[in-house]
Amino acid sequence: MSPYSAQVLIEMLTVAASAGQGSELGLHCNETGRTKQLNLQSSDAISLVFAEWKTFLKSLKSYATAFIDDPNKERLGGYNIQNINGSTTEYIHMLTNMTNANEDVTSIIFTCDNQGRPYCWEAILVLLAHRLLRPLANCGDSLLDLFLDDYSTFPEHLLSSICAMLVMVLRTRFPSEIPNKFATQAFIDEEGCQLALFRTFRNSTNPQAIELNTWLTTPLGPSGWRHDLQHALVLANSLRGPR
Repeated sequence: MSPYSAQVLIEMLTVAASAGQGSELGLHCNETGRTKQLNLQSSDAISLVFAEWKTFLKSLKSYATAFIDDPNKERLGGYNIQNINGSTTEYIHMLTNMTNANEDVTSIIFTCDNQGRPYCWEAILVLLAHRLLRPLANCGDSLLDLFLDDYSTFPEHLLSSICAMLVMVLRTRFPSEIPNKFATQAFIDEEGCQLALFRTFRNSTNPQAIELNTWLTTPLGPSGWRHDLQHALVLANSLRGPR
């Protein structure tokens, strides 16, 4: 098992525990009062982790769809694709280089902020912050609080998941496609493509790549990526209005 896979398993079990399903305590049935003990060496832990992963994907898809469609998200850099000037196909091509739903993404413009910095689009930062900084239910601590040492480096796999979900939702905006309908395996394949695209750009000699690497390798301080995530979350919360 890779270090990243182990980290994800531990985090998923932690998130599940914060929702009242601590794996070491078993699953308690409110109707019968019985508790089913979980064997972490068998399919029990896998099922718990898979259920949490599916919940994460559902949440990520909901947020990604909002950032692409919802006019209210435009203030956070949302695409507001329903109200663009020109055709949807031309707009998606400008962002990704795709001309139809089956082509590969070869451009990272869709990740750029209004200053043209790759992978710094406000929506991406908000989605990263939502996963890493929001307090867990019944816990109060965030994943970043609980696994601070694990995030001394930038979570590139989480970034690839976010970019993949944005791309998959964009694919379904081509004519003849069903909005927001795509297979889970297609999303998983896109995650791999987005991770490769990210690493290819990061390892290039492009001046923007050099600037990006400085940001990615600086977790702390006013110019670090953790600070930018905090700022994105504060901004997102401020635009939600009174509760």
